[in-house]
Amino acid sequence: MKNRPLFLATLIGLAGASALSCASQSAATTGAPTEQQPAPATAQQAPQAPAAAAPVGPPQVAWADMTKPQRGQYMAAVVMPKMKALFRSFDEKEFAEMNCKTCHGQDAKDRGFEMPNPNLFALPSTQEGWGALAKDKGQWMQFMSQQVKPQMAALLGVKEYEPQNPQPGTFGCNGCHPVKSP
Repeated sequence: MKNRPLFLATLIGLAGASALSCASQSAATTGAPTEQQPAPATAQQAPQAPAAAAPVGPPQVAWADMTKPQRGQYMAAVVMPKMKALFRSFDEKEFAEMNCKTCHGQDAKDRGFEMPNPNLFALPSTQEGWGALAKDKGQWMQFMSQQVKPQMAALLGVKEYEPQNPQPGTFGCNGCHPVKSP
């Protein structure tokens, strides 16, 4: 046979085409995966859970308009990671184990995570008290006023409280801390 190589190539091509045809037909009738039909999960390959929706929060939904579950989700997914990084940058050792109770208190669940947290450091109610605090805890005051307060206000989608221009609905130190009685 003169054209034996051509004959063999044709025969191999036809056999391959036939095999592909059978495989496609078999896949269509048996439910085996095809390009249009994804493979079912096997014992080794667990099905993927649908991607969790991003939590709602400011600016899409104002903090004041969020439900308790929305607030909890937003705090866990957005606020906590950012504030944990911020506090750890200030004192890694002190805030190594930072969690919800760090700000909301040991009794956070019992109090419904309400703020201010009566267990946090109580702030002074007088100018003299603030002056003494600045001398005693200057680094903390600087960190809280220049980093924590602006970050929390931004995360809550509200303006920062300004002592020289107090406005309702702003976020200030007493958003987290109680204030001492005069």
